[in-house]
Amino acid sequence: MLHDFINGLVFFRDQAVPVFSLFCFTLLLCVPVFLQQRKQKRKLPYFTLTIFTLASLIFRLSTIHDLYLPLYFDSAEHLRIINKLLQNSSSLFTLTPTYYHIGFHIISAVLSTALDLAPEKTVLILGQIILALLPLPIFLFIWQKTHATTGALFSALLASFAWSMPGFAINWGKYPMLMGLLLASATLLYADQRDKDSTMQRIILSLGIIASILTHSRILIFFTLTGISWLLAQKIPAEKRRFALGFGLASVFLLGMPIHNNDLLKLALEPYLGTPGIYATLIVSLLLPFAYKKAPRYSLFSLFLIIGLFASLFIPLGTIFGIPSLTPLDRPFVETILYLPLAILGGLGAAGFGDILPAFRAKKRVAVILLGIFILFSLQRYNIAPSPCCNFVSTDDIHAMTWIKENIPTNSNIAIAAEPLTVMPSNTIREAQTPTDAGVWVTNLTKRRTPRFPYNLDFSNSETITLLCQKNISYLYAGDQAHSFNRSLYSKDTDWYQEVLSLPHVRIFAIKSCETQ
Repeated sequence: MLHDFINGLVFFRDQAVPVFSLFCFTLLLCVPVFLQQRKQKRKLPYFTLTIFTLASLIFRLSTIHDLYLPLYFDSAEHLRIINKLLQNSSSLFTLTPTYYHIGFHIISAVLSTALDLAPEKTVLILGQIILALLPLPIFLFIWQKTHATTGALFSALLASFAWSMPGFAINWGKYPMLMGLLLASATLLYADQRDKDSTMQRIILSLGIIASILTHSRILIFFTLTGISWLLAQKIPAEKRRFALGFGLASVFLLGMPIHNNDLLKLALEPYLGTPGIYATLIVSLLLPFAYKKAPRYSLFSLFLIIGLFASLFIPLGTIFGIPSLTPLDRPFVETILYLPLAILGGLGAAGFGDILPAFRAKKRVAVILLGIFILFSLQRYNIAPSPCCNFVSTDDIHAMTWIKENIPTNSNIAIAAEPLTVMPSNTIREAQTPTDAGVWVTNLTKRRTPRFPYNLDFSNSETITLLCQKNISYLYAGDQAHSFNRSLYSKDTDWYQEVLSLPHVRIFAIKSCETQ
């Protein structure tokens, strides 16, 4: 833990200007929210909020201390689009047929130009800043509703370090989703804080909604679920709220069972029911009665939002959009965003628990002790390091990219390893092949074409060499990931392949027998 913090400080020292600049820019997204807070009768605990946010940022920055490039295959696509925008902004709507994350890529391109910073460095730093700021709207929401600093801080701790999400989503390169979620959270908080419906407030709210959806299109579904949950919680009469609470808990259980029993969908619950996240989930469950007593409407709202997120995994939209098994939200989105209603419930519960303590002095002491224990417990078990599953690029891969640029013709096709990615619970879907090692960066860094082939191809089979020749493949890129091409097969027939680069974690082979096919 101390080692991570020191690494974060070192990175902050070395990259102080871009980190500070990007942090200030991202914080600007919350300015309307802070301006609304000035109208509150009680003064916002700025010191506590500042210390927590800066400490969280330092920890987050430690995760990119030794990274060459952003993680996973999604990041390569993000960088391709950002670089395309930097080269020619008029290419915005011709980047890809399924392009829908306009906001994130435009912001990243503009920031890279303004700071004269490499796009990959901009994305790496911006992602960690977003993660550090994501708990901020939850902190402000709990504090506004309860004026309990302990409850607000507890909710922020839950949102930061209690569960692997939303932090783990950065391993998947989900930068647009996380930025969209930050924008959406700030927009919803601003909407809840409005004390009058002025023209300026309507403009700010509209801009927040539009920016959030442009950053990630599925934020529209999140807004819809949030609005429905909020209206239901507000409309239920006081005398029927206990019934609604019981109905909500039963619905969460009934919807959670088929999710848990589905091999794919159950991954959405893994951060919250697996170790160590289950401990935080149990604490939130124990605090639920206190949350309901403290703020029944907001507790019901959080519960209804969980129901909506679960239900969004089952509502079929395939007949409408012509995409089999399409649902309003996919499993990674629900898995990432589920922390938000849980953190709200935990913060309200902590504030409600504080109310039963007999005296102010006792409250303060107990709060400090409990928060201290929770912080130590969470940080010791929270894996802040980049996941090995998603960190494709090593020093050898960087050297291999340089070698490719200097030794392989620009018109060459280099085969890279891939596998089908499944995010929908259907056995009938055959989704696109997604890269599984650093080969995904070859096109970005060397401008060579990289057709994708199944990582488990048998390269000792004559049919495989025939297929490669038919596809005009000249080279093979074999990385060192679990689903890279099996490098041990190349040596079985030297008449077919020739090793042209050998590094401890990367091997590149030329195909030399296509003329005989």
